[in-house]
Amino acid sequence: MLRQFFELMGEMAFFTSSKGEPVPQLTSKEWVKDLALLVDIGTYLNVLEISPQGRARVVTKMHDAVRSFLASVCLWETHLARNNLAHFPTLRLVSENESNAVNSIPGIKELRTESQKRFSDFKLDENELILFGSPFSINSNNVSEELLLNCSATLY
Repeated sequence: MLRQFFELMGEMAFFTSSKGEPVPQLTSKEWVKDLALLVDIGTYLNVLEISPQGRARVVTKMHDAVRSFLASVCLWETHLARNNLAHFPTLRLVSENESNAVNSIPGIKELRTESQKRFSDFKLDENELILFGSPFSINSNNVSEELLLNCSATLY
């Protein structure tokens, strides 16, 4: 929906101007860049939302998707600091040059902070989720004794 709004912005600006009620944000370069960044981030958030849905989905897949998203946000922050818009195709369309990418970093930092807060429950149970998803890839010292006993009893 946000992408459709972005794509129709030119027509909306023309229409509102022709009616004598222009909306200055629709022609503001900074506002359009912020909207473009939001369109790109919204696309990634939609993928994160859809990934755990459907049949035969388990919590470990959701955990993997969340970890991947959090790692991506850190990568975006690093790339924007280098003026690299590779992960933001919509923002790249409206940017004359990539040197303005640094202006988007505060929004990405806020997204990272908020995402880490919202997904902090996964961090609490991370060892158990990793153990469940791939039991032979975890250090047994990081798992509770009770869980280890249950696992070893099941293996025999």
